[in-house]
Amino acid sequence: MNVFASNWLPDSFSQARSGTLDLHLAARAKSDSQWADIDPDCLRILGQNVLRRMLAATRAYKHGGTILCVPTELREQILAPDNPYISLKYRFAPGENRSRVRTLMVEILNALAQIGVRSQSERRPVDWSDFESSTDPVLNQLDEAIFEMSHFVANLTGTDGAVVMTKAFEILGFGAEIHCNHTDVSTVARAIDLEAGNVDIESIHRMGTRHRSVYRFCNAIHDATGAVISQDGNVRFVQWRNNIITYWDHQAIADAVE
Repeated sequence: MNVFASNWLPDSFSQARSGTLDLHLAARAKSDSQWADIDPDCLRILGQNVLRRMLAATRAYKHGGTILCVPTELREQILAPDNPYISLKYRFAPGENRSRVRTLMVEILNALAQIGVRSQSERRPVDWSDFESSTDPVLNQLDEAIFEMSHFVANLTGTDGAVVMTKAFEILGFGAEIHCNHTDVSTVARAIDLEAGNVDIESIHRMGTRHRSVYRFCNAIHDATGAVISQDGNVRFVQWRNNIITYWDHQAIADAVE
């Protein structure tokens, strides 16, 4: 399965995308020049491209790892030292460095909107194909910066523990130890199709410690999304869906570090 082709994955990041789009619209409102409109789907594809690159880079390093994406509104709760969910060994201080990926995404949207006006006479929204076909040096630099940040996150997964970020790609910390001891998970659903309309129920005790801890975390925070990358390169997505913790074994053949 290519989990990036599902509906549930982009839907789970929709609120975070709205916040990122607001930053782009605010920059647009302050500009004295004319900007082209951005196709609403462009930001969705950009976000999936960023996440795909992080996973592909982690797979390339062959050390395995865990990435946890939490709702932005739970950021302060997750960062609280006495929270019942997780202990962050290494935290990023608030500021630009922590929000670097999101800032790059906004800058890509801004650049696309400006380039779209300069490069096309017809009035149509700028879409993802414009990004892919562009040779603009600013966009090339931003794309390279996304590439570097993807490898940065992949390097963080090599530390024992999970990398934790918001669904707006704000990196909160790494080396995280999952607790959620109050959460009892005995079975999980293995998705047979992309939307988990058909599942097989499995015992959690058949799986390793890394997977079990992510199941507990996503069971405690239903809006969280987990990605477990094995040393052999397999990627497993985890999400609460249809009233049960569900996992998808992502087929990553098409993924590449570009």
